[in-house]
Formats: sequence, C-alpha cells, structure tokens
Amino acid sequence: MRIVYAIALALSLLSGAPLVSAAPVLDKEPVALTVRKGVVKVTNSGNEPLEVRVYAITGALVAEFTVEPGAEETIELPSGYYIVKAADTARRVAV
Repeated sequence: MRIVYAIALALSLLSGAPLVSAAPVLDKEPVALTVRKGVVKVTNSGNEPLEVRVYAITGALVAEFTVEPGAEETIELPSGYYIVKAADTARRVAV
C-alpha cells in the first residue's frame, strides 16, 4: 500500500511540472534552482529560511535541508529524475 501511495504522490507532484536541465526554474519564489553535471544547486535570495525537499521519482525522500537567506546549497545526486520542492513550488529535474 505504501508503494501505491508513493507512486500516487509522485504523479500528483509531476502533473504540469516542466522538465528542467540547467536553467533557473523557480522564478515565482525568491529561489534559483540549477542542475548541472549531477549537482542540484538551490539559491535563496529571499529574507526567510527556505525548506527544500528532494524526492526520487518513486516518491521516496532523498534529501531534506534548509537554505538560509542569501545562501546557496548544493547536493550531488545519481543520474535520474527527481522532484524538488522549495516553498510552495515543486519542479521535476533530470540529473
């Protein structure tokens, strides 16, 4: 049952989310997300700490971290598809 829920969650997050390669995509929030050579970089240009969660395409939580205001965090990921949630935005990325 957990697998079915994880797949349903992943599919609901993916609906309508564009596939991202190396361009900034989280432009509605004070966040920049870039993907290059297996590294996802999240930059927070806002005034509040930013909670970021990275999910595998199956819905499993891969990473969870906080990006402080004016800072950036990077995470290395194996090749594949991931869902990155930051603030109220979720994006699908290919690594």
